[in-house]
Amino acid sequence: VVIWAGVISIILAEAAAAFYCFLGAYRMWSARSSAEIFNESKSAALIGLTIIAAFFLIGFYAICNEWFMLWQNSESHSLQHAFNHFAAAMLIMMWINTKD
Repeated sequence: VVIWAGVISIILAEAAAAFYCFLGAYRMWSARSSAEIFNESKSAALIGLTIIAAFFLIGFYAICNEWFMLWQNSESHSLQHAFNHFAAAMLIMMWINTKD
């Protein structure tokens, strides 16, 4: 039951992040005619990117790394991939958060 709850929570977190990122991209694309409206339409994308960053930082680096000892697995590069996703989300978040 605990494993299935974890799998379902991973799927829901990724689905929520995807939904907010797509919603934010749509809103920004629709508001590209005015810089003021464009800046106001960034909130949904920032929520989605925050979910992604928190998911990979907390989910993989805190929970999976410590509880499941992923750092001991030399064949899997799960932590490196998690850091790549976290860093990409943070860089995109910084880029989107700049004012136009």
